[in-house]
Amino acid sequence: MTTNSAFPHLIVFAKNPLLGKVKTRLAKSAGDAKALSIYEQLLAENQNLCSRLDWPKTIYYADFIDTSDRWEEQLTTKRLQAQVPNLGIRLQAAIQETWQHGQPIIVTGTDCPSIEASHLTQTAELLNDYDAVIGPATDGGFYLLGLRTWHDGLFDDIQWSTDRVMNQLISNLDRLHLSYSQIESLTDIDFYKDWIEYQSI
Repeated sequence: MTTNSAFPHLIVFAKNPLLGKVKTRLAKSAGDAKALSIYEQLLAENQNLCSRLDWPKTIYYADFIDTSDRWEEQLTTKRLQAQVPNLGIRLQAAIQETWQHGQPIIVTGTDCPSIEASHLTQTAELLNDYDAVIGPATDGGFYLLGLRTWHDGLFDDIQWSTDRVMNQLISNLDRLHLSYSQIESLTDIDFYKDWIEYQSI
């Protein structure tokens, strides 16, 4: 099991694996059933990743708290995302709710099967020197965000689910005079072609 002296608090944003409600863009090519199956695989890979990190974790579910899923109970808290459509508001609420622990926070999702424990530990180490660490996604978003502390306005005016997300986040970091570093760029699984390409690696 991987440990790190910084002991950041890991927040995972996860959708409940429900037919017709996950990987909707992928489903346009592969169908709802296949999209659900792929998402369940992504979810399982993320759960396995988290189990290798001896860090406190909070899983934020999109629709309801699943008390019978595969997430390990030790060191894991389960909460519900704020029930608003804007992702930035949901992320901010989760970060501020978790901040009482007084630790650096790393936020990630369940769409990037290439993420490894080394990406998370590297982020934790970089947070000793930077206010923020970004894991850029190849689609212009980010698959990971590490923060040493919260700053109001960090998610202002971000056009979520577009290829502008990363650049707009960096603009906000610059505006707030926050230092940041970037780690390896990885690909989220948003479309069926992304899954096919990942399977061929």
